[in-house]
Amino acid sequence: MPPTPRCSPACPTTRSADFAPLASGEHSAGAQREPGSGSEELRRVRGAGQAKPGEATFGSAGNATSTHLIVELLGSIAGVQFTHIPFKGDAPSVTEVLGGRVVATVNTVPGVLGHIKGGRLRGIGIASRERSPLLPDVPTFVEQGYPDAVVTSWFGLVMRAGVPRDVMSKLNAEISASLATPELRERLMNAGMTPVGGSTEQFAAHIRSEIERWGKVIKSRGIRIQ
Repeated sequence: MPPTPRCSPACPTTRSADFAPLASGEHSAGAQREPGSGSEELRRVRGAGQAKPGEATFGSAGNATSTHLIVELLGSIAGVQFTHIPFKGDAPSVTEVLGGRVVATVNTVPGVLGHIKGGRLRGIGIASRERSPLLPDVPTFVEQGYPDAVVTSWFGLVMRAGVPRDVMSKLNAEISASLATPELRERLMNAGMTPVGGSTEQFAAHIRSEIERWGKVIKSRGIRIQ
């Protein structure tokens, strides 16, 4: 993940220059809590955190993971210090919310889709500009009054730096053509993924913007890899 060096003295430099970005895709991310917890909106969770500091617990897949960073971003935007509880992976954090031992967790939509559709979890909000087609009844954080709470859990294809530009351009064109086919787009969307495509330059710019954005969150919230 690009911001990782900002979290650990053991990684003093960002190594993105070692790679040549090729193409990317993304998952929608969101926050969830157990269904018997009343209103699902983030403002209610924020209110609970402000009324009883320390009791608004948010679980994540681990310290300095992408889900932890999203927790901290939501806390910063909502104006509350959530109590972060790191787990070793997404599944344990979901289990603790299901058991009522943690108020909420952050996960990608595919990671909790079955639990939400089965009524075992309730969606607090989706961290994208538009609602997820897989969870059309869960509002976005933007709809709830938090326009800056737009986050995607993205992934991408990269090659080593120094690959000839014509080779990169040809591979990018082939990938973009594949992502444009209705069949592949439907399969990816049904799996909770959004094909992004675009040029190699656009992907490189996205990586740079993510490093800058999350670097600010890491610094302001004092996040460190233990």
